[in-house]
Amino acid sequence: MFNRKKPWCIGHRGASAVAPENTLKSFKMAMQLGADMIELDVRLSKDRRVVVIHDAEISRTSNGTGFVRSYTLAELKKFDFGEGEKIPTLEEVLELTKGKILVNIEIKEPDMVKEVVKIIEEFNAEDQVLVSSFIHPVVLAVKKLNPEIRTGVLFGCRPINPIRLAREAQADFLHPYHEAIDEAMVKEAHAEGIGILAWTVDSENSIKRLMRLGVDGIITNDVETCLNIRKQLFGF
Repeated sequence: MFNRKKPWCIGHRGASAVAPENTLKSFKMAMQLGADMIELDVRLSKDRRVVVIHDAEISRTSNGTGFVRSYTLAELKKFDFGEGEKIPTLEEVLELTKGKILVNIEIKEPDMVKEVVKIIEEFNAEDQVLVSSFIHPVVLAVKKLNPEIRTGVLFGCRPINPIRLAREAQADFLHPYHEAIDEAMVKEAHAEGIGILAWTVDSENSIKRLMRLGVDGIITNDVETCLNIRKQLFGF
């Protein structure tokens, strides 16, 4: 599935411009719009189930309050995460997307690598998923547990040596904040066989700049605009 044409348009937390973020509805909408990949965030519940949510607390995205880790999965499922949507598990997302779309799983906590890798293996999803994190030892740990899983290192600045970041974590992709990306970074990464996925990009001018630089994918809240610009520039 990773052989599809680039640059990919990647739905940030699904199609979060038009549906509640990190919900099955949002992921379905991204798929319907034609996204190449969805991006999502995972944390652990009190009973160590892998749930899809960005924040450590549930107050911003649901009608509940408190920390994700304070609730069991069954308790979390009682809250409304927007338009009647329930918090998804990683299993539910992989069931929904199996064989249909690439999935970028961002690990938000350092102690959940084994749980995430186990679920990926249970779904035989090694060729469908990409696991990323701002916690770079997590990225390395994923690769050591299963070298077949593609990985990416997230960062927000312009490192002196971004290739070293990837090599030390044995990562396949760099995931820089979009304003940190320049022509040199793209050329250096591609010369080493490392991909670049930019986050989080919503303005038309920024999307155009990055596509012209040759990034491999753009993580965006506005999948439709990304797809339209790609068609204008590349014809697909």
